[in-house]
Amino acid sequence: MRIHRQLTEDVQEWVALNRDPGALYRGARLTVASEWAKDHADEMNPLEREFHEASRALQAKEARARRLIRAAVLAGLLTIVGILVIAVLIFGRQADENARLAARNKSGQLAAQVQVALDRSPRRSLLLAVEALNTTARANEPRAPAAEDALRQALSNTGGHPLSGHESNVFAVAFSPDGKWLATGSEDGTARLWHTRLDELMELACNLAGRNLTRAEWAQYFPGEPYRKTCGQWPEGE
Repeated sequence: MRIHRQLTEDVQEWVALNRDPGALYRGARLTVASEWAKDHADEMNPLEREFHEASRALQAKEARARRLIRAAVLAGLLTIVGILVIAVLIFGRQADENARLAARNKSGQLAAQVQVALDRSPRRSLLLAVEALNTTARANEPRAPAAEDALRQALSNTGGHPLSGHESNVFAVAFSPDGKWLATGSEDGTARLWHTRLDELMELACNLAGRNLTRAEWAQYFPGEPYRKTCGQWPEGE
């Protein structure tokens, strides 16, 4: 009885307000009125039924509008996220390309430094040649032919250092004409042939150098970069 009396008063107010949508029921008030109307529909007059149906229609319309707004906001957020993901991928790819380009340039610079160090410091030339190859490898770049040539030149120029496989110092190093084999001659009267796989040549260069770059040398060729060993099996250069 109380619900019906309240409904009647609210309908009269709605009519007085020229059927203003703001006077219609929503939310909990509409839920209560709808539950009552299920069992008392025959007690409602035409105006009350109109009010009730208008309230239900308005609530459904507002619910659809909210869903559309949420969908639009979600679509906007997804668009923004998509743009950000694409931007990150593009910037990441560009940064990766910049890193590879820097590695190629650095490898070329080191290969050129090998030529300078050949006569003055043969052991340093070996280490610089290995670093020229390591630089591109760390950036997942193919090893540059210039760096490979620098390593072969440094090896050919090296002598007078102990080498595994000989019992005395190596005094001669030479490549075969096709570049596939390396011959070493030692003061112990032995000669050895080495297959010139690049990794083996780099290991050979480290063994001939017998050390790593000193920190002073590292700072000269790699300013601003943290020190690292070129040849892991040898101690830090002194």
